[in-house]
Amino acid sequence: MSEFTRDTLHRELSRSQGGLTTRTEYDRLGRLVKKDVFNGDAQRPAPRCWSRRRDFDYRNNLIREERDDNPFSQTLWQYDSAGRLLGQEGVQPGNGQWRWDAAGNPLERHAGAVSYNRVTQLNGIRWQYDVHGRTTEKDNGQVRWRYRYDGEHRLTEVLSEPYDRNRPPVRVSFQYDPLGRRISKTRQPLVQGRPGGKAVTTRFVWEGFRLLQEIQDGVPLTYVYSGAQSFEPLARIDGVDSPEIFWFHCAANGMPERLTDREGRISWEGVNGAWGKLLRESALQTPGFAQNLRMQGQYLDRETGLHYNLFRYYDPDSGRFTQQDPIGLAGGLNLYAYAPNAFTWIDPLGLYKGEGERGLGKYHVFHEHTLNPSEYELSDAEHFRRGNQSVYERLNADAEFKREMQTKYPDLIEHVQPNSKGKFSKYSPPDMTWHHENKSGVLSLVDYDDHRSYHKIYHPDGSGGRKKWGGGSTCR
Repeated sequence: MSEFTRDTLHRELSRSQGGLTTRTEYDRLGRLVKKDVFNGDAQRPAPRCWSRRRDFDYRNNLIREERDDNPFSQTLWQYDSAGRLLGQEGVQPGNGQWRWDAAGNPLERHAGAVSYNRVTQLNGIRWQYDVHGRTTEKDNGQVRWRYRYDGEHRLTEVLSEPYDRNRPPVRVSFQYDPLGRRISKTRQPLVQGRPGGKAVTTRFVWEGFRLLQEIQDGVPLTYVYSGAQSFEPLARIDGVDSPEIFWFHCAANGMPERLTDREGRISWEGVNGAWGKLLRESALQTPGFAQNLRMQGQYLDRETGLHYNLFRYYDPDSGRFTQQDPIGLAGGLNLYAYAPNAFTWIDPLGLYKGEGERGLGKYHVFHEHTLNPSEYELSDAEHFRRGNQSVYERLNADAEFKREMQTKYPDLIEHVQPNSKGKFSKYSPPDMTWHHENKSGVLSLVDYDDHRSYHKIYHPDGSGGRKKWGGGSTCR
């Protein structure tokens, strides 16, 4: 289906996608900064079809993307010190500015703080909640949606009531298996409050917590993902007897932007908003089924506008969940929040941003260094120098540790060598980072991509050791 080539760090360099080949490049911090799509195979690619160029700030926020799609275009983003999205500017739809209160709730231009973190009005849309904090009604001036839940706070029914009397109301109902995964969705038009017309049911099949198939009219659409633990889609196989294969081309956060067929032709293209809303899409170029995958782990219910996000539902109009985090107060300050921004954060399970498959505080530490109390409030550069020196000393004393690091991070050994003046580098080793633990004075050497992708695991309460004991204000 696809062939991959990788570098010595096992990072993807190219992949085949039917008649196309995608090549990727990374910066020295391991961030994906360039993606080119060519006709032909990896050895003999034809002229480029389209490309993406990305720039990041020092906090790893995506701040610019160039799109060489004929015509050329670029999009710019701005963030506050907490990484929350403040603005988007470009020729694509979805530009805007965002304001936030101290708890991370989106605000209208002149609004104050949001009570109980329950947003009731935003961009002309109104929401209502019940005593459990569940969204019970949404009204955008054209359609009113009413939500119903079961005893486990799972959404079981949505009643869609258009204000246009020429459009009939629709009831959409959902069923779940014992693990909480949605296994069916039924759309039923209503006439004078009673079923009228044919009910249409879509069934869902799961591989663990990843959507494996959706079955419509007896035809299975099977999803293949980019990796064993990934929620980023690679391809979709339509049918069984004479299957059609379509390949996904995704944005920086893994959200589909295009589907291409065996010949490399674009069969679907979507324009996405900053919070995952599908703003515009092309008509399907070949007969088939709608493309409903959104941000990683999300499935678009076109009848309601919501995204099914496994353990919760996500509303792209507000960039928030419709229900509170099921873990309760342990979920943080804001139980409805998705993430500070949707470009560098993912939540495939609908539990908390960047969660993945592990629990809070579960990560691998390759090396640990304890600072002296007199060193706590030194700069990051000085902290990292001392950490690198301790790695250098351990490499010389521990042969097994040296073999492990040579295999996993081959550039580390050269990086931690002292220079001609006997000083050590003030930067973290390549593809790794020094993490300030909550425990006073402790620096942990961890994988850079893991720390970036699973921020909540490293910082369960949203704060880091740098802030708690190191005289700083950020999570590192």
